[in-house]
Formats: sequence, structure tokens, C-alpha cells
Amino acid sequence: MAHFDDRRITDVLSQCPIKTASFTTSTFRNRTHLYSFLRHFPILEELSCVNLHFKTKTRKREPVQRIGPSLREVTVDSGDLWQAALDGTSFGPIDKLQKVTIVNVKHEDLTKVDQFLRRTKNSLEEFSVGHLHVVGHPRSEHMRWKAKCEPLVLSHLRTLSVDTHGKEKNTGLTETDIVLKWWLYMLQDMAKKDEAPRLENLTITVGMSRSVNYLRRAGGSLWQEFDRCLTQNQISAFKSFRVVIKVFSPFIAETVDQRRQLILDNCPRLREKGMVDVVVQSVDSPTESVG
Repeated sequence: MAHFDDRRITDVLSQCPIKTASFTTSTFRNRTHLYSFLRHFPILEELSCVNLHFKTKTRKREPVQRIGPSLREVTVDSGDLWQAALDGTSFGPIDKLQKVTIVNVKHEDLTKVDQFLRRTKNSLEEFSVGHLHVVGHPRSEHMRWKAKCEPLVLSHLRTLSVDTHGKEKNTGLTETDIVLKWWLYMLQDMAKKDEAPRLENLTITVGMSRSVNYLRRAGGSLWQEFDRCLTQNQISAFKSFRVVIKVFSPFIAETVDQRRQLILDNCPRLREKGMVDVVVQSVDSPTESVG
């Protein structure tokens, strides 16, 4: 674990023309310390913050004097920290961002995500989002997703990745495919309005565990709808549909293969064009794909 509470380290690093930085299991005094630290690297373009630790909480927002670096790529894996990264102030300006990955996005965060997407419509090309569902009462969380959600602005994206399961084995949702349907309906509406001419790549991550299975309830109809949607003329630039099945618990290989084949069999148009790939991924083993 790296600690960045030593002025000497900061002084040495700030003399280097650093354009890429990755902080994994690193420790800062507090969030303001992190924001100030980033300002020592004015030409920083790519930033990854994964599993960061803070010694104390910042009780109130302290003003950061200098403007932060104009980042091109950002990856952040915690809820409140990704919100800071995308606010246009804490990490630095967001008008040059081209690729963003955020994790632990709750239903109540969708408004902030939409605001960010609107502010970056002239630059952002790749957007990856991982959901977090296991908060609050399962039924109330389910009802929030079932209610009509305002669509996000996605028309400027070339690549979209959605992890409907997030980092958790169990979603806490009574209907596990409800989030996946929300994204599908949004894409269908975009195609209908001819607002998806730039979309080239879509990755959907679903989960399998002994207690939760996105694929069991949906059957083949959901994948048929994806197949029809992504092969419409209105999405003329489309090139690749990738489905990742995360296996959280040991499964009989035959069961996993059945789920994978179910998706492939229900995407005949994409398969004929060579545009669909289904990947099975477990925690401890490498990915295996079938196209």
C-alpha cells in the first residue's frame, strides 16, 4: 500500500513529466489532500483510482487553489469519489475527457450521471458504468428502477459498457433483469429517434450465482430485442456486441454453457454479421469467449 503523506515524495514526483497515474490501495490524508496532490501534475492525462484509503474524512469542502489537470481518461471505483472526479472541479476540468469508467452507481445517482454526460457531449467517446443495487430495502430499490427513469444522453458515445451486477454477488432486486431492460429500452428509443448514429461498441455484463441469475428469468426474449435493436439502420456505425457473464459461485460447466448458448442463439442477426461475442468470466480463471 502506497502512502502519499510525505512532502519529499510529492516534490520528487512533481518534477517528472507524468501523463499517466494509477493509484491502487493507496493512502491519502483526506480527499482534499488527493485533490491537491493531483495539481502537482499539470500534464496528467490518464488517472486510475482504485481502492483508495483516507486517514480522515474531510468535514467540509476546502477550496483548492489551482486548476487541476485536463484529464483524458478517468477510472474510479468508489461512489462518492467518482462523483468528485466528474464534478469538473475536484479532480480538474472535464471538458477534455474522452474515456470514463465509474463503479458503484446507485439509482439515485442517475441524475448526476446524466448531468456529467450532458457536460461532456463534445468530448466523451467511451463510458463504462457499474451499478450498485444492494442498498436500502430490496423492494423499494426495485420499485425505483421500475418507475419511469429519465433517459441518459448517450448520443455522443462510440463505446458503452454497462455492468448491471456491479461488484456484488447479490443485487437485492426482486427482478434481476429490470436494470438491463432499462438500458435496452433507452437504446431502442435512441434508435427510434435516430440518436445513436455514432455507437460502435456495446458491452453488457450480467451475473450468475446460486441465488441470483440475470439470465434465468429473461430467457431469450431480452437478447432477441438487443439483436433487433443493434442491427437497425439507425445504428449504422455499430460493430460489436459483447456480453460478459460473471460467475460468482461454482457452476456446473454445462449450466454456464447453456446460458452462453442461449444468448448466442437469440442474436442471429448479430451472429451472422460476426458482431456478437459472449464471454464467461469467473473470479479466479481467465476469460473464455465464443463468437
